[in-house]
Amino acid sequence: MDDLITDLRSPQWWMSVVVAGILVNLAAGYLLKLLDARLAKASSWWRRKRESAVRERAAAVDALQTDRNQQARLEASEIRYRLRSLVSLVQAIGMGLLFVLFATVGAPAWLTMFAVALFAILWLGYVHQSRLADRAASLLAQAQGE
Repeated sequence: MDDLITDLRSPQWWMSVVVAGILVNLAAGYLLKLLDARLAKASSWWRRKRESAVRERAAAVDALQTDRNQQARLEASEIRYRLRSLVSLVQAIGMGLLFVLFATVGAPAWLTMFAVALFAILWLGYVHQSRLADRAASLLAQAQGE
């Protein structure tokens, strides 16, 4: 505590604080310009990507509204995605239970980690297939005016 009070009374300490403050202020000005430029590029990229996705979705909805066969194919795809997601979910739950079994009986660590890795892969498969099914259902609902 005495060292802190001594430093606060020292003119060298105050000069170093002023110099550090000036340097931080200069660096902040340059970094702010750089950050603004990067965020502007990212924002315009995101806007272009989003506009492209909206146009593609509108084109897909228009195609679905005019072609009943394409609607039927998309409905079949949605069902397939839902079934695949259900299979992945059941398998992931099985691997989770197998992991619990391995952890309680003291199985080798590599076997337990294999079960965890397989669980994660199956869970990601479930999520991916569910999202594909939801997208298909959303397109169908929009095309049918629901």
